[in-house]
Amino acid sequence: MTSERSVRAVAEFNDGFSCSQAICRVYGEEYGLSPADASRVAAGFGGGVARTDHLCGAVSGAVMVLGLALGGIRGDDSAAKEATYAAVQEFLVSFESAHGSVSCTELLGFNLGVPAEAAAAREAGAVPRVCPALVESAGVLLEQVLARRA
Repeated sequence: MTSERSVRAVAEFNDGFSCSQAICRVYGEEYGLSPADASRVAAGFGGGVARTDHLCGAVSGAVMVLGLALGGIRGDDSAAKEATYAAVQEFLVSFESAHGSVSCTELLGFNLGVPAEAAAAREAGAVPRVCPALVESAGVLLEQVLARRA
């Protein structure tokens, strides 16, 4: 299942933005995050957090958007913190259920932080083959989590 925004996020990815940036640029707008600021704040999260074999960038982007949507602005706002954590946990479970992992390396099949694996990923066309579907799915799942909290 796709949505207009998930398709836009894939277009942002195809225009050269990382997975995290693509999600934040499209979904952050609703919560006051400009595309330019979204690009900057999400810049370090692509490639499994700066190609360090960690959380998928599309997942990181969705987590940031959930924070924008539900997070508190006061240190003592424990209700907002709990609501955000619950939504993030729900998103992570949904994404992992759909894709088997939330790890960039496991999803892509290559650790982009290892030069030989990054070269093999480029040669195999792994990023353009795998990541657009993950961006689209992250967007759809994000929308579902947000809709349940509206």
